[in-house]
Amino acid sequence: MSNVEGGDISPADIAPLDVAALASECEACIPHTKSGEFYGPVGELSFGTGLIVANLPYPVYLPDRGAYGTRLGNALILTHECDIDPDNIRPFNSNVLVAPIIGLNQYVNSVAGIHSQSETRSLMLNVASGNTTRLVFLPRYGDSSCPLYYGGLVDLNFLASCGVQALTQSDKLCFLSGAAIGMVDVALQNHLMRPKAETPPLPLM
Repeated sequence: MSNVEGGDISPADIAPLDVAALASECEACIPHTKSGEFYGPVGELSFGTGLIVANLPYPVYLPDRGAYGTRLGNALILTHECDIDPDNIRPFNSNVLVAPIIGLNQYVNSVAGIHSQSETRSLMLNVASGNTTRLVFLPRYGDSSCPLYYGGLVDLNFLASCGVQALTQSDKLCFLSGAAIGMVDVALQNHLMRPKAETPPLPLM
């Protein structure tokens, strides 16, 4: 048997969780915004903040190679639409900041056998409740062919930059609602603008 933090873990406890049931539990924990009010249709909205896209190439570090490669996946756009508009050509607006999205089912399946069901469930419920600053939970969206069918996770320590041209060739999936964008904004602020744990150095004289 495996031993995790001093407790014996049975084979049943390291089997994959029921992802649909876990998604429902997480959705019930989302503060301020109901899961059914989280998304809206793309409509005539352009590429910009709050849009979720599919089939976007973005860089990812490959530890075994010590270099960056390219992954094709789903992502949430963080850059404002004015800085992506091709009719608004200015210096330094050829790149866009995105937050890659990890499918909840992908994460759960990848940690089965490594973390117990209780550990994985506890982490996901804390993320959905807003108690874990480095991750944001996205509720379910679309049918079984949709990348967000089981919901997803945004790792705020893994933000990526890609070219605007690559972005505009990706597929628009859906938009976050105004309330959901506000929730992501708060998460970014809480995670990236926390006071340093260590005292910063004094200025050189």
